[in-house]
Amino acid sequence: MNIKRYRVFLASPGDIPGERVKVGKVIEELNLVLASRKILLELVKWESHAYPSIGTDAQDVINKQINDQYDIFLGIMWSRFGTPTKRADSGTLEEFERAYNRLLNNPNSIKIMFYFKDKPIPPSEIDPEQIRKIQNFKKSLQSLGALYWTYKRPKKLESIIRIHLLKVINELEDFHLLNAKIVKEKRKKVLTKDIRDDDTYNYLDTNDILYLKAEGRHTLFFMKDDTSVEAKEGISHFEKYLPAHFIRIHRSYILNSKFLVTMNHLTSLIRVKYSKEFIPFHKSKAEEIKQLVMKNEFG
Repeated sequence: MNIKRYRVFLASPGDIPGERVKVGKVIEELNLVLASRKILLELVKWESHAYPSIGTDAQDVINKQINDQYDIFLGIMWSRFGTPTKRADSGTLEEFERAYNRLLNNPNSIKIMFYFKDKPIPPSEIDPEQIRKIQNFKKSLQSLGALYWTYKRPKKLESIIRIHLLKVINELEDFHLLNAKIVKEKRKKVLTKDIRDDDTYNYLDTNDILYLKAEGRHTLFFMKDDTSVEAKEGISHFEKYLPAHFIRIHRSYILNSKFLVTMNHLTSLIRVKYSKEFIPFHKSKAEEIKQLVMKNEFG
């Protein structure tokens, strides 16, 4: 039986132990509901997924052992911003930044959810510097375009996270089903997310794609009809979905080898049909490209 596993990473300072327990309870309950759909959620926490070791600091050990291997980032804060690391103002902030960098590199690789407890802090536990850092972090989230959620009691957080996780799982499943459908159709089409709208997807016929070019964190598809389509995903995302005749010839280029016409060893440039552009290739790919040129010319 094939089980689809989604890993949920829980990030928070140490002042909300009750909430961390509640999240675990929600995961257990959702697994009972999702079992009929052959879906399993795994809660990833430093308490359960890390072990004693040595690094540049404790957070470095956690980073290396968990290795960002999760699908959903779930962050919670209340009165403490956390302990500084050698790379960030707190371990929780460092974990968020690692997750956010993954999101920038590939928007489909991770979902990020953040929650703030909106309950008065006992006077004896108030640390003005910690509160200032939390407020600044909230502002930075807003500047990044993030929507965060607030709650007052752990019980309320439990019900909110239950609803939100179900919505996220449904969204992830919908996207994976769409990509699986493309693979099942012998990879005749590739699915891309529109750069202007996360809810809009484009189907591109692989027979019409000349080559792909990395454009920052996004990807440009150059088509046979002299048009181009910009996708929100990074170029590495598409390698596993494209047919075998699409070759990564350069860090920034993937070529549809069926359209390959000529190559120049001296300049490390190639030409493809229907395009006037010269495309660079890495020297390590020279022999493979030479064989493809001969195949297209005489095959």
